[in-house]
Amino acid sequence: MANPSPTPPDPRAEWESGAAALCGVWIDPDGLAWLATAEGDGPRVVTQSSFQPFAWTDAAGLPDDSAARAERLEGDGPLDHLVHFASAAAYRDWLEQRPRTSPFEALRVLENQFLLQRGARLFAGLTFSHLRRMEVDIETHCAEPGGFPTPTAQATACWPSAWARRAARACSN
Repeated sequence: MANPSPTPPDPRAEWESGAAALCGVWIDPDGLAWLATAEGDGPRVVTQSSFQPFAWTDAAGLPDDSAARAERLEGDGPLDHLVHFASAAAYRDWLEQRPRTSPFEALRVLENQFLLQRGARLFAGLTFSHLRRMEVDIETHCAEPGGFPTPTAQATACWPSAWARRAARACSN
């Protein structure tokens, strides 16, 4: 198998220097890692980083193309190869096309793969007072009585809902 990509990135990432704390990771559909970092009370800074997905498998499950690099692991366990993929697309293709009789293990959440690969933790070095959280609840209404909005059902926004308006009036009296 060819070695199309470099060794996975050095685990000592820029946020691990102590200058900033990693607050968020998102792997986009193209496999690019979007990182949010924070320095104390300052604004969050968003940067991008490369990412190579990986999985464990046996010799029979190895990809036969040049979009992956396999590493033979020590020991005699069933998952004796670690495969690094050149892209998220190559990883997804392998998951769909791999031999079904061959065992494999993969962290399905790519953000967790990124953190493990880099030896990083979210919020490392932040105090509780520096954490920020946002929660969004989008209320919708379905035109069908008792129905639930779906992409094919007609939905209309109803914020504030009639219930919320009544509750607000009751609290203000």
